[in-house]
Amino acid sequence: MVNHIELHRVYWTIGILLSVPLGSVILLELELALKRRASQYRSVVHWIRVLFLPSVMIWSTLVFVAGYEITDDLPKIVATLADISVIIIGLALVNAILFTNVLEDSWQARTPKLLVDIVRLVLVVIGIAVVASLVWGVDLGQVAAALGIGSIVIGLAIAEPLGNVFAGLMLLFERPFAVGDWIKIGSSTGQVVESNWRSVHLRTFINELVVVPNSTLAKETFVNLSRPSKLHCENIELGFSYDDAPNKVRLMLQDLLETTPGILQDPAPKVLVLAYADFSITYKLIFYVEELIKLGSIRDELMTKVWYAARREGVTIPFPTATEIGYDPKEIEEKSKPPIETSLLKVPILFNLTESQRAQLPGSVEWRSFAKNEIIAGSGSPLSGIYLVIQGRVRATTLDFKANETPAFEVGPGDLFGESTASSNRFSEFKLVAMEDLDCVVIPYKKAMELVTNSPKFARELSRISDVRKNSKPGFHRLERE
Repeated sequence: MVNHIELHRVYWTIGILLSVPLGSVILLELELALKRRASQYRSVVHWIRVLFLPSVMIWSTLVFVAGYEITDDLPKIVATLADISVIIIGLALVNAILFTNVLEDSWQARTPKLLVDIVRLVLVVIGIAVVASLVWGVDLGQVAAALGIGSIVIGLAIAEPLGNVFAGLMLLFERPFAVGDWIKIGSSTGQVVESNWRSVHLRTFINELVVVPNSTLAKETFVNLSRPSKLHCENIELGFSYDDAPNKVRLMLQDLLETTPGILQDPAPKVLVLAYADFSITYKLIFYVEELIKLGSIRDELMTKVWYAARREGVTIPFPTATEIGYDPKEIEEKSKPPIETSLLKVPILFNLTESQRAQLPGSVEWRSFAKNEIIAGSGSPLSGIYLVIQGRVRATTLDFKANETPAFEVGPGDLFGESTASSNRFSEFKLVAMEDLDCVVIPYKKAMELVTNSPKFARELSRISDVRKNSKPGFHRLERE
C-alpha cells in the first residue's frame, strides 16, 4: 500500500514538472499571437497563464505530492486564489465578447458604464460568496444578518455617495439619455461620453469635460437635445429699425434662411415678427439643422450674411442703447466705402460713355455688398441693373442638358455682370455667386437703358460681352477687353 502511494506521488510530480513549463510556453505563445492580431481575447489568456495555471499547479502539488488534506488551511488558501482567478478570467471573457471592438451604434456601445460596473460587482460578490461557502464553509445566512446590522452604520457614513449610486440606478432604469446624446442642464450643454456610478460626463462644444453628479440630474430638470429626434431647432432674435417695413425685413431674412447651406427646408424655416421693443422691431428666426454639433458653423454663416443683406437692402440694425445718437446714414455709407466717382474710374467699359454721361452717373448708381459664397442671383432670377465689380470676384454657372451646373465665367474688379438688363431682359441667364466678399456699384435698369440708347459705343461693348458669354465653351474664363 505504501509503495502504491509513493508511486502515485511520483506520477503527479512528473506530470506537474512537465505540464507547468509546457503549459506556460503554450499560453505565452498564444498570448503573443493574440497581441500581434490585437485580439480582445489576449487578456483572457494572460490571466489564465499568470493566475489560474500557477494556482492549480500549486494546489495539486500540495494535495497530491506533499500529502496535504483538502481541508488544511494552506490548500484552502491556494484554492481561494484559484477560484478568484476564475472570477477574473470570467469577467475578462465577458468583457472581450460583449464590450470590446464593438460597432459605434451597437447596443453594447450604448450600454451605460454604470450597468456594466453593477453587473461586474454582482458577479464578483456571487463568486466570493461561493468561495467562502464551498472552500471555507462560511454560513452565508449569518454573514447576511451581520451585514444587515452593519449596513445601517455604513449607510449613514456614506449617504452622499450612495445617493449618487441610487440616482444613477434610477437614471439607468428610466434611460432618459444614452451615451452620445446631447443634453442641457443649467448653463452646461454637452454630449454624454460616460455614465458611471457617481456622475455623468459631458463633453462641451469647446471640448471641455463637465462632470454632473447623478443626484443633481435626478433632482433637476434637464433637456435631452437628441430626442425624440437628432434634428435641432434653433431660435435667433434680431432687431431692425422701426423705419424698415416688416414685410421687407421678413422677406430678406426668409431668403437668407432658404439659401444658407445646412439649414433644413423640411421642416421649413420661418421668420416671425416677435415684438415691438424699445429701440427696434424684434424678429424671430426659426430653423432646423440635422444635429446640434453642426449648429455653430451654420449659425456663424447665417449671422455673417445678415450684415451684408441689411446693407444691401438698406435696412438698419439699430444700436442697443437708450442714448439718442445723431448720425447721417449716408455719411456712414460714404465713410465705409470709397467715393463712387473714384470707384467708377476703375471700370474700363465706362470710358465708352461721353464725359457728360460719366459726370452724371454717380448720382444715379448705388452700392451693393455681398458675403462670400452668397448667391447674388439664380438662373432666371430678376436683376436690378448692371453690376460693376469694384472689389471681390463673382462666379457664374449655367445648367447643361442634364441639369448639372456647368462653369460659365468669372469676373473680378473692373468687370461687370447683369449686362442682359440693358437689352430689356431683366432676368439673369446665369447663377451668380460671390467667391469672396463683394462690393459692386449697380447701374439701375432705367439708367442702363438710357445709356444704351444714348451711347452706341457703350451698347456695342455690352452686346459684345453678352455674345462672348453666351457663345463661349463651358469652363471658367476671363473676358478680354477690346
